Amino acid sequence: MKIVFFVPSLGSGGAERVVSILATEMSDRSYDVHVALLANRNINYSLSDKVSIHFLDCEKEQNLSAVKRYVKRYSKIRSLIKQINPNIVISFMSETNIDVSLTMMGMNIPLVVSERNDPAIDPASKAKQWLRKIAYLKPSHFVFQTPDAQAYFSKRIQRKSSIILNPLSLSLPECFNGEREKRIVSVGRLHPQKNIPLLLKAFSVFINEYPDYSLEIYGEGPLENQIRDLIQEMNLQDKVFLKGFCKDVHARIVNAAMFVMTSDYEGMPNALLEASPSRFDNALFFARRAV
Repeated sequence: MKIVFFVPSLGSGGAERVVSILATEMSDRSYDVHVALLANRNINYSLSDKVSIHFLDCEKEQNLSAVKRYVKRYSKIRSLIKQINPNIVISFMSETNIDVSLTMMGMNIPLVVSERNDPAIDPASKAKQWLRKIAYLKPSHFVFQTPDAQAYFSKRIQRKSSIILNPLSLSLPECFNGEREKRIVSVGRLHPQKNIPLLLKAFSVFINEYPDYSLEIYGEGPLENQIRDLIQEMNLQDKVFLKGFCKDVHARIVNAAMFVMTSDYEGMPNALLEASPSRFDNALFFARRAV
């Protein structure tokens, strides 16, 4: 049986980690597994050697007009599907779901799409939200993380959907007992959705009263340089540290004093689940909307 996963990348992120886990598990069970990366070639999670990786490099078409860029993207997706001729296609993340769904119109191959964010906000564009209504005529099945995300969509979509809760890593460290270090930690992509500027502003107020604390931000993403500049502007370079992507992040943060997430919106973030109050004295989630 051939399975193709479509995802923007395998960089740091909850959806990316789920894809890497599923692809590896399925390949170990003798499925012919392929993973297609649309946006970039970042691979931060380990994959079985049995998994075939395909780089579509869709972000390299920036010199083309929007229409030609989309035609090129859809052509690459469709060509790969025809080349592999899979038994099933599984897509993750809203914009990738839209692209793959539209591309597969007329193709007699089952498609499963997984919604990983708040569908009321992602995608942000009204045009893409309208396009999603058309694109979502194609999928054979939908996967949601929460009942609220499922309820956002029509009864037609709900009838052919499932709620699958986020998996938690089996390698989480034991709960820390002892005096915690005066570190505040945050884990997530350096992306506008995560609202790192709000985190920095809150921390700058916090250290006026608690100057012994530091802030560590684990993750990488397109806003890294902007965030570094903002840290300098706020004179926090001796207090705030960008730690990048770390495979052993749980071990690094287990004895911190506080976990904080300042996302504007989320689906159901693994980072927050794994930093539950049973592991931290304080696990805080500030968000405008979370489903």
